[in-house]
Amino acid sequence: MKKRAVAIFMVILMVVPGVLAACSAAQEGQSAPEPTAVTNVATINGVDMPLNEFESFFAFNKKYVEVIGYITPEMWTEDAGNGMTYEREYLDSMIQQYVQQKTLELAALDLGISVTDEDVQAELDSIKADEELKTNYEEFLANTGIDETYYQGLLKQQLLIEKYDTQLRSEVAVAEADVQAFYDVNAASYEQVWARHILVETQEEADAIYERAVAGEDFATMAQENSIGPSAENGGDLGYFSRGQMVPEFELAAFALAAGEISVPVSTQFGWHVIKVEDRLDPSFEEYKDQIKTQLAGEEISKNISAVIEAAEVTTYPIYNELLGEGAGILETEVTGETSEESTQE
Repeated sequence: MKKRAVAIFMVILMVVPGVLAACSAAQEGQSAPEPTAVTNVATINGVDMPLNEFESFFAFNKKYVEVIGYITPEMWTEDAGNGMTYEREYLDSMIQQYVQQKTLELAALDLGISVTDEDVQAELDSIKADEELKTNYEEFLANTGIDETYYQGLLKQQLLIEKYDTQLRSEVAVAEADVQAFYDVNAASYEQVWARHILVETQEEADAIYERAVAGEDFATMAQENSIGPSAENGGDLGYFSRGQMVPEFELAAFALAAGEISVPVSTQFGWHVIKVEDRLDPSFEEYKDQIKTQLAGEEISKNISAVIEAAEVTTYPIYNELLGEGAGILETEVTGETSEESTQE
């Protein structure tokens, strides 16, 4: 909770890397009537979403992606590669993001979940009471150009979604049998080995190294003296690793060894390896039971949230001219000339 000053902007409205290339003007099935005067960005389950509120949301997120370096201010009017400006693509994404966020907020309110001004102030006070968090908070306001009142609104949204998440989690029951079944299928992925290796160029060299290793010579010293791999200076130490982190041939050999055992020479794309496993971690079901249960509950909650968003009755309105001005972020093309606004609504 106390890290919220650093990460408040990551709640739902947070823009992930690559979003500028993911144009999505509206959710599938949304209608787009043509009101004479646009005052709302959308209507969700009969509730109007004011354009001026979305305008602040859009401006804040534009500034935020500039601050974190995903885009420069000059790029907004440049071609994103499909006849649209980056700003138009980003606006499309933000409309969808905003509608999803507001849909969840309405769902929380329908369940009787609420956040008071006192709740928000208490959270803000806890942030300001921590010197490091206070500094991060002040820098965040300065960099994004928002004031404390707007930040409190973000904080209120965050607290509401957190309460909604808690409510959903309380309603999700994960059966012990499902947890056990998940562990049984994925048990191998929890295994780890701590290994050293000696990498050489030829099988003849590897055979000789292997004979010396099984005869009892110190493996780490031999690695320092003979290995051509980057881990040589550390005695060939690769630390602990899980399945999927090494090339297949190496992984197969390493995970077949018990602690203290040494492999016969193994050929990979890098050369010939002699591997010694120093230790193995084979976690039991009990060690991972709670983690798996949390993971499965999270997956179920994600499904429930997706169902809420998909079931919402949403109408979005054409706000491009209001926010982007003449042209609405559509660029001229050599083939068709200026693309019409109507064509972008299809």
